[in-house]
Amino acid sequence: NAPTLSAALTVRALSAGASRPSVLTLNAPLAILGDAKVWSLGTLTHGDNSASELYKLDMTVQGDLLIGSGGAINVDSRGYDNGNGPGGSVTDYTGASHGGRGGNTSKGCYGSLLSPTNLGSGVTYWGPGGGGAIRLTVAGRTTVNGLICARGQNSNNGAGAGGSLYLQTGFLRGDGVMTVNGGIWQSDKGGGGGRMAVYLTQATSFGSVTSTAYGGPGAAAGTIYRQRADQDPGRGSVTIDNTTNSATVGTEIPPSTNAVPNELLKATLYLTNNCLVVVSTNVTIRNLWLGSTGSVLNLNGKTLYVRSNTHSL
Repeated sequence: NAPTLSAALTVRALSAGASRPSVLTLNAPLAILGDAKVWSLGTLTHGDNSASELYKLDMTVQGDLLIGSGGAINVDSRGYDNGNGPGGSVTDYTGASHGGRGGNTSKGCYGSLLSPTNLGSGVTYWGPGGGGAIRLTVAGRTTVNGLICARGQNSNNGAGAGGSLYLQTGFLRGDGVMTVNGGIWQSDKGGGGGRMAVYLTQATSFGSVTSTAYGGPGAAAGTIYRQRADQDPGRGSVTIDNTTNSATVGTEIPPSTNAVPNELLKATLYLTNNCLVVVSTNVTIRNLWLGSTGSVLNLNGKTLYVRSNTHSL
């Protein structure tokens, strides 16, 4: 059971993968008037892209969204490929860039931190694709016990960059995973992490869902923006976290390509876990916190204006 949606559609409800394997490819917007449930044998995805941003997964749910254990919204490796994209590289043994810079590449970061929609970039003429792009708008509760992912592709010749995930929901529940990690290859040629934004419209807690935008080996972390219902627009937090991966290249703030002017003016930056952040041009943010586990902030000769009271980092 593997249907493809090629034109915008509105349905009463959605249930996928409850009793047999089901892959639903969304190449056009899907609106659901009630609940959407992706069970253990279900997968939602979008078509594979190559040189342009042709396909993205765009789903609106007026009720609740459930991703059951074993179920997935999976657009891994469905972004740009063959060296395409703003952060793509046609050089062998490199990683592509997106939210974070890829390993061993000169291509910089791109795209919005607060409203990510871009595909992840790919590497080499034949090679690994970046992650795809997911946009979910849920009026009620989103429960993630399975997986929502837009990861870059691993390979033996380079690695794709992570893609994008934008989630707006009333509540977020579950113990599953949401990830836009970059692809993995060798010790210093991973793909850059992608971008994620999570907006809560009714709640103030993000629950126990694990969210990651790690770069691959040697690559820079992507970004995760979180905004609670009690925060004014733009006053959420951007987390840059590279887990145990020591980056040899940086996450650019703001990105060097397709940056949104003054996007971080009201936001707080949290830098942690081996991230390397490079200030690419003079920029103003609301607040800054620097973790103690190997995080590095490189001002790069630029000025970072912080609009907060003095405090220890």
